[in-house]
Amino acid sequence: MKCPYCGDEIENGVRFCPGCGKSVSGKAPESHAGKPVRKPSGTNPTQAKSGPKPKSPSVKLFSIDAMLKQMKRDAVKNGKTDPEGVLARMEQGIREAAVRLGRDAACINIINAGRMNHGKSSLLNSLMDSDVFKVNDVRETVVNRRVKYRDSIFFTDTPGLEANAEDDSEAFNIYSSANFILFVHTLRIGELHSEEISYLKRLCKIFPRDYLKTHMAIALTFVDSYKPDEIQAIREKIKDALASELGMDNIRFFEVSNSRYKKYQEETSEKKKQAFLKGSGICEIREFITKQAPVWQSENRALRRGQFKFCKEKCKEIAASLSPPLNARLKAFRNVYGQVNAIEQKLSDSSSAIDAATARLNGLRARLAALKRQWNEERY
Repeated sequence: MKCPYCGDEIENGVRFCPGCGKSVSGKAPESHAGKPVRKPSGTNPTQAKSGPKPKSPSVKLFSIDAMLKQMKRDAVKNGKTDPEGVLARMEQGIREAAVRLGRDAACINIINAGRMNHGKSSLLNSLMDSDVFKVNDVRETVVNRRVKYRDSIFFTDTPGLEANAEDDSEAFNIYSSANFILFVHTLRIGELHSEEISYLKRLCKIFPRDYLKTHMAIALTFVDSYKPDEIQAIREKIKDALASELGMDNIRFFEVSNSRYKKYQEETSEKKKQAFLKGSGICEIREFITKQAPVWQSENRALRRGQFKFCKEKCKEIAASLSPPLNARLKAFRNVYGQVNAIEQKLSDSSSAIDAATARLNGLRARLAALKRQWNEERY
């Protein structure tokens, strides 16, 4: 049979297309001239009837880059006319950065990544032991959604990669705050898709490769549908792709079955419950998170200190860009001040001359009055 969305050949009974990752278990769209109608990537088949769903508020964490960009815009726009105001706003921004970075240092952020319908949201629901994140055959996650796991640990569900440019950007906005990334890949696709390789290369631009190797894991989903040797074969192909395409080796892998965890939740027999729980692979991830949490917390504090130092250095550079207009204004002020002093000196000098002339005039007037009196006396 063919995928009703992309037209690729797929095996009977497969729920998701290996080519586009969309669900093919529902009703296929109407075709024209015997060919299936291809829908653009990220299109929700239900939107034609119900319209687009309103987006819920996305996760907005503090971003040093965003703050510095705003400061630079402010300096360019107002640096010549109001440099003192720009500096005052920068000082306020640095104080706010100290508070918010301190707050972020206490939080551990575990973020999922991967293509649509690969089991990302289901994995987080299993880890949470609750249906917190929406799961459906159609695309549900369109913005980053952050939920507290326990203590100071948070899970963030991101939109499926390559869904569309807007949602792709939405997902990447959150990665800079990640302490750990769970890259989810379904075994039903086989080895890594080219889009997944491209996505991982973009992640390598955010994090140094050595850092990403120890702060990312590949979570293989739907392991219940494959034999151990089949899983191992796919796993080796993925490892080879990561080594050849990204220069990354020794990546951690988790093998997960969300359906087994669901059975664990529903099963009443304690023996079967434990068997389903063990087979789900969820406990392994939970134990890893518990073990690594203190390490991530320590890294967080060091990272935030580094970010704050970086912030201060960049602010100094922005402030230095304001010095030419500040120096020009200071020079103009000094020129005017000098002119005022010169005028005051002239006025002072003139005032002294006027006082001396007035004294002479008064003396002459007194002498004239005395001579006049003498003349009158001698006359009579």
